[in-house]
Amino acid sequence: MSSVVVRRSEIDDQKGLTALISKCGGPSAFRKRFGSYNFAQLIESSYVSITSYHKDSRKRLLGYLVLNDTPTHYKHGSEEFLRLFNAAYDDCGARGSNTLWVDFLVADAEFSQEAVESMLVTIYNTLPEVDYVLFNLPKSGVDDKGASAGSDLFVDMPVAFDDGEGVEDSEAAEDFLNLSIKMSYRERLIPTLAVRPACVEDHDDLVPIFDEQSEVLSENYGNFFLAEMIAAQDGNNKALVAVNQDDRACGLMAISDDVELNVLQSCFHLEAFDYLVKLPEDESYDVLVGHEEEKDELGDGLKGLDLVDEPSASGRDEVAVVVEAPKLIIAGAPASGKGTQCEMLIEKYGVVHLSTGDMLRAAVAAETEVGLQAKELMESGQLVGDDLITKVVTDRLAEPDCVAKGWMLDGFPRTRAQADALAAAGIVADAFVLLDVPDDDIVARVTGRRLDPETGKIYHLKFNPPENDEVAARLTQRADDTEDKCRVRLATYQKNIKDISVCYDGSVVDKEVKFGGEDGDEEKKEGEEGGLTIEVEEEEEPPKAILMNVNGARGKMEVFESVVKAVDEKLAIRAAEFEKQKASASTKGPESSVVSSKADLADTLATAEPNAFSITLFCLDNYFESRSSDFLPHAFNSFKDRDYCILTVPSSASESPLLKNFVPVTAKSGSTFSHCLYVLHKDALFAKDFMKVERYVEDKFGGSIPRLIKSMGSGGAKVRGEIERSREEDDVTLEENPTIASFAVTVGKVLIGVVVVHRKTTNVEDVNWLRGNFHTEDFIAYDRHRARNQGTISSFAVNPIYWGYARYIMKEIMRLFDKTVIYYESRPKEAIPAIVINQFVPVRPRLRALPFKGQDLALWKRHVKVVEGEEESKEVEVEVEEAKWEPTPETGMALQFITKRLLTEPKIACNSKIVVVGASCTGISFIETLLFTPYLNFTNITLVCPYGLPEGGDTVDGILPKDEDFPSKGRMVGLALANKIRVAGAEMVELDRDAKAIVLSDDSVLPYDVLVLASGRADASKKKVGGAGSGLDGCFFLSDVRGAEEVEGALKHLQAGEKVVVYGGSLESLTCVGALLRKGVRGKDIVLVNGFDLGDAGMDDAVVGAMEAEGVEVRAGLEAVEVVGDSDQCVVGLKVAGGEAEEEIACRMVVFAGKHDCNPEVFKAVNGSGLVYDGRLVVSKGMKTVDEHIYAGGTMTKYSRTIRRQLKHERFSSRETGAYIAECVLTKVDPLSPGEVEPEEVPRFSAPRGASGWMPGGFFYARVSLPAVGDCTTMITGGVGEGTCGRYSVLKCDPRGVVCEFIYLGKEEIEVSNYSKIVGLQEAYLNSAVANYERGNVEDWVDFFREDWSTAVMHDRFPLLHASIRHLLGNDEGAFDVSDMIVRGMEEGKDDETLNTTRRNMVGPGGNMLMPSTKKLIEANAIEFLRKNKAVLNRFLLPEK
Repeated sequence: MSSVVVRRSEIDDQKGLTALISKCGGPSAFRKRFGSYNFAQLIESSYVSITSYHKDSRKRLLGYLVLNDTPTHYKHGSEEFLRLFNAAYDDCGARGSNTLWVDFLVADAEFSQEAVESMLVTIYNTLPEVDYVLFNLPKSGVDDKGASAGSDLFVDMPVAFDDGEGVEDSEAAEDFLNLSIKMSYRERLIPTLAVRPACVEDHDDLVPIFDEQSEVLSENYGNFFLAEMIAAQDGNNKALVAVNQDDRACGLMAISDDVELNVLQSCFHLEAFDYLVKLPEDESYDVLVGHEEEKDELGDGLKGLDLVDEPSASGRDEVAVVVEAPKLIIAGAPASGKGTQCEMLIEKYGVVHLSTGDMLRAAVAAETEVGLQAKELMESGQLVGDDLITKVVTDRLAEPDCVAKGWMLDGFPRTRAQADALAAAGIVADAFVLLDVPDDDIVARVTGRRLDPETGKIYHLKFNPPENDEVAARLTQRADDTEDKCRVRLATYQKNIKDISVCYDGSVVDKEVKFGGEDGDEEKKEGEEGGLTIEVEEEEEPPKAILMNVNGARGKMEVFESVVKAVDEKLAIRAAEFEKQKASASTKGPESSVVSSKADLADTLATAEPNAFSITLFCLDNYFESRSSDFLPHAFNSFKDRDYCILTVPSSASESPLLKNFVPVTAKSGSTFSHCLYVLHKDALFAKDFMKVERYVEDKFGGSIPRLIKSMGSGGAKVRGEIERSREEDDVTLEENPTIASFAVTVGKVLIGVVVVHRKTTNVEDVNWLRGNFHTEDFIAYDRHRARNQGTISSFAVNPIYWGYARYIMKEIMRLFDKTVIYYESRPKEAIPAIVINQFVPVRPRLRALPFKGQDLALWKRHVKVVEGEEESKEVEVEVEEAKWEPTPETGMALQFITKRLLTEPKIACNSKIVVVGASCTGISFIETLLFTPYLNFTNITLVCPYGLPEGGDTVDGILPKDEDFPSKGRMVGLALANKIRVAGAEMVELDRDAKAIVLSDDSVLPYDVLVLASGRADASKKKVGGAGSGLDGCFFLSDVRGAEEVEGALKHLQAGEKVVVYGGSLESLTCVGALLRKGVRGKDIVLVNGFDLGDAGMDDAVVGAMEAEGVEVRAGLEAVEVVGDSDQCVVGLKVAGGEAEEEIACRMVVFAGKHDCNPEVFKAVNGSGLVYDGRLVVSKGMKTVDEHIYAGGTMTKYSRTIRRQLKHERFSSRETGAYIAECVLTKVDPLSPGEVEPEEVPRFSAPRGASGWMPGGFFYARVSLPAVGDCTTMITGGVGEGTCGRYSVLKCDPRGVVCEFIYLGKEEIEVSNYSKIVGLQEAYLNSAVANYERGNVEDWVDFFREDWSTAVMHDRFPLLHASIRHLLGNDEGAFDVSDMIVRGMEEGKDDETLNTTRRNMVGPGGNMLMPSTKKLIEANAIEFLRKNKAVLNRFLLPEK
């Protein structure tokens, strides 16, 4: 057994490596050989570095190997080196894709051979794509002790030509000849497996291997009989074996071309893989237009760059339609962004863009009949009538380009008469897009526009201000860009759009319109403009609703995505009616579009020839597992007519080395297929020999880009725009570090991807902003990565079949562009490419303290510099607003990254089916913790929530209180959950534990490996109060956002004098009353039934007084009995009981906001499945139910009665609870976990929980509390009455000096989440809060905690300082004296308050009573903390080092 163990190098290895260097000849010898070196730099920024150590001691280092993707001691780059290398050695096969270079190597002389061999074997096993490791040294190098470690494993490579003969005379060639080159061949250590058809004689060799792996094989492939499988081979079922150097079978792969493709097609998104069949050439995504010449060179022709829109993360199934000729109409007010959307829609759908102005001018220029009529009218100063304009339009739509490509009418029809005339001409659009922008936004856009008369450039005072005062001084405003004129135009537009909208929203029957009826002008409508005569005839069928209102008050890409989604929905509807449209096309003018409908696709797939075979069994000796891919060429050769190899594995199975060659396929929403599907195209298997990454050149690759854009949907426009921007710096070489650069990825001569990288947001200031707002420092040692060596990907488009090469592509880009860190940033609602999610490491946003009004926090907003010319002059107000997008923690931004070192550490796929029921804070925190486990890629998480994924802590205009545990809107953006999980918009109604599946309210079935119940609780009145659950109109429940939205909607229909009863003593009842008053409901029409407790009697009195002043009737001590309804099923009253008699309170609305209980549907499912429910769902210490696959947490759970003195779970921080459940689940699903272990101790939840909201009387209320608040010292400041500061604050400290609660009531909203960072701390950390209060130095707790010192305490890394100081003080003499005194006091039976007083006296305010050494120790740690975070904590003046 080997004495050497190999692992990846760690920063902590530096001390051991220094000792090893000294043992092997000293630093000077290694500097002569490798140049200056720094272990921390090598470990952090190299491609891969590994360390070997003795099996008996991890600290006894035996070897260290650093490899990079560029040659050492050679300044001309790897391409030039390899060109000369292959010329010198008759093309030995070394390429950039399979070669690494030694940057540093040392090994203990005693274990030299064994250590180096172990490290090389580890490299070849870990990186199976590597075939060669080259060791370059200057010929003048000195062969010192230890520097030639493992020399027997590297073969000397004498140059095949002497003195440069046969090589051009160049500096690169001369430098090459001055190198001494050694090479390590993978084949010498791990030979390529020989693969042949299996025979019966192989059975005996394979049995021991199969026996060793029998459990895993049975789980992955089911039951099988090896001998029968080998013997039963035929034309459809084959078996291959790999043989080792002794010609003994060491592995087997069984393959079959008998695949049930219809099942896979119904369960997985296979669009990008041609549904695994051979589609007709005109429908295939595998068509190589113009690249037929590549087929001879590469075998069968590479799969082309026909990317399709990726399936959405939420798993919504899209109808597969291929639209050849869409017919669109787009309308919007002036400055609504319509022009920009038109350009992108044209690029997306390839339609002909038509505007009435352009068509009129073209008709006049062509001197057509209608053109000459229009010319005569225009020259005489008359308006062109609706009939003539419509004739111009219909003539244009009948032209061949419109018939073939489809069309988009821009701004037509403008009037109702034109809309009717268009219908009369048989012109039927597929979709009418209406950009809806508020008038005030339009006015702001228009009135802020300014023109530079010298340059013609358009500026905007807000969105695109002039760059200097000189330009600003000469700007002019167009005469019609005033507010008055703008609103006049808007009024006209609104009237016209209202008139024509009814023609397209399905509310008006179609009209047959005739031009110039038999009675001529006598039938003209009175008051109608133009000369359009109409005759109306009712039709039997109502018109189709094609109108789609799209919110245009957003960034252009968000609007565009919404428009595309809406248009595609309408096109899908039309596809379903294709046959009907085709039959009637002859009567409707231009021919209908040719559409491949879902029905057509099903027919095509049913008759198409299969194009895939499957691996039905695979087993390989563990020693050779890195050579799994050696089977695959032979497998494809066995079925030469099939282009795809597929493999299905259980969702709970670990990802094997074989799967690294395959691409995972996304399952469709609602799929019950029990396994995960992986696909491999044969072109991808052989692509490594032909793949190349190089800088994008328009003349070379521009012709292929339209295919890329067409196939990418809405993302294509972004790629094209980024490429165009990068071309502005084409003349700047990569060595000169351009601001932006595009890279083309090719296989052979075929473009298969484009990646755009920029440096606009990676200067020093921007990197500091990232460090201040994301946990990047947890992964990146910034002192080892210069800002110039960091970049950001703005577009990443690669054909899905080549996703397995993502890391190679990134390696090449980082090498060419000299980058060691690459980021990917995404804005709110922006889709993140699946390839980025799978390969990059996500970074959590930091929980920063919020600024109070008027405070300027460092690194709060990132100020992005707009590169001149980046925005277009048209629609400048939209373009510039997006170009100048400046994220903050409030607006949010998602961040992923990858470093050069991490390229060799791919994330591990976790395919376990994890289903989370409930989008509560607990559920979201659980999902967040899983997704941000840096080394795991969770592919199969589903959130069950009837109302979809929440955008943030929505209070519905203050009707609900805010749960301070729930992520803010900005943080939800930063988590980017919508891109990473599926969302099932339904409720769980049944739980089948035997089948490990849940049934949803839409009758779909959702299987799971792990089920997490985190639905929280709902208002219990529905099942406890008579009539509450009978569906009466006017009865509402404030259990969630949907209930609050229903209340808000009902208030719009509430008549004056109709009463509203709010029932319940919860915080929701008070925020509801406050919202009712703010929304105009009179106080005398509101009745609040039941009391409440805000945690302080003074606050209770203030709120009651405010309600009484408004006329609100407060009825305490009553209990709801029945909701009373009339014959129309409308609420007319609420029966309540108090004392002996019942009474009925007349009302039109009842809003229940009382005691919460388990969600009725969840309770029914849980109770019916046999889970233990005892007032709450009972869970173990590991948050597991009686079913080992079902976990639960949050307000709906409790521990077993066997656990004494337990707190109610609703008092725990939901965020902390969700994270703990995730930690427990990780022990079950993490492939690297040693195994699932039930915790021995009850988890201690110590984080505070907070809530806030607006009360009646205009009061803002906040409360932040620890799970347990016992006997405390209460310290009150301020008040809310006359003569007070208007802020009433309560701070409570327990006898140990720990702040356990903060409560606030005042007219001003405060930063509640900041107090969550204060509650739970020892008051001594808070500027000796108690001592300052007792001395009268604290007049207002809010002001006190807004002082500059608090920014450090509220920093999210302060707990690390806290823990560090505690650790250091554990061995400090001065701290020991304090703790010894307290321990003696405890032994003497002194109470907590006395002990706390003792502590305070011994420590003193600010620690001035501590021993000087102790005080210096604390100060040194605090100063170091401030130094590390000085970018954020910039208000502190630090002493010089």
